Amino acid sequence: VPVFYFHGGGASLIEGGCFDRDARAAGIRLIAPSRPGALHSTPRPGIKPTDFASDCAQLATHLSIGKFLVTGNSNGGLFTMAVAHELPHRVIGAVPINSTVPMYDPAVWPLVPIGLKAVMLFFRAFPALFVPMNKIAVKTRRDQLFPKAAEPEITQIYLDNLDTVTQESMLPEIGHMNRPWGFDHRAVRCPVRILYGVEDLGTCYGARWASELPDGQFIPIPDGHLPIAPAARRIVISTWLSMIAEEA
Repeated sequence: VPVFYFHGGGASLIEGGCFDRDARAAGIRLIAPSRPGALHSTPRPGIKPTDFASDCAQLATHLSIGKFLVTGNSNGGLFTMAVAHELPHRVIGAVPINSTVPMYDPAVWPLVPIGLKAVMLFFRAFPALFVPMNKIAVKTRRDQLFPKAAEPEITQIYLDNLDTVTQESMLPEIGHMNRPWGFDHRAVRCPVRILYGVEDLGTCYGARWASELPDGQFIPIPDGHLPIAPAARRIVISTWLSMIAEEA
């Protein structure tokens, strides 16, 4: 069963390269599509997270794939859940990693740390500042943003991925963060394994979200928002493998 990997907000398919070596070693076929507007993908203004499911279905059919696992980091976690919700007969399981939190939900908002609320409210008001501020942060706070245990070549893949972020690709993603997702995030029927870094601000909702799903489980992983160090990647890969084994 192949694995579809969905990148974070504004980024691109390059992000999937952080897991490529480990996936190959584990015998996993990893497919990492860009969303509309990312890298060389054609923009589709007004696209909703649920609309991306039809793109994935068409891609899977083109590649002669019947069923598949979905996974992704940050905003990619949001799209992981959207695709799993919309394609219940093709998606065998979902593994959102450090997923964007559905803060539009009144039941979730009180659980969110004040720091994450402040960041989201700031970029809701000033979305055009996200890309330049992110580029400054990467240059000035690299040691704080990237796990120290991550191999240089893996960190470089992620840096290359961040270089693809543009205003055109990022602005719609900020909208997805702040608006209702278009589906009930508690009603994904397939098995869902929710992974959050122990230092990631979104972990505040991880365990509760898993408990609200029909077949959910919360799995903590090391570090923060970037699951690219070896220990975090091992848990990600082992989670994919266990879900694929359950399907077999």
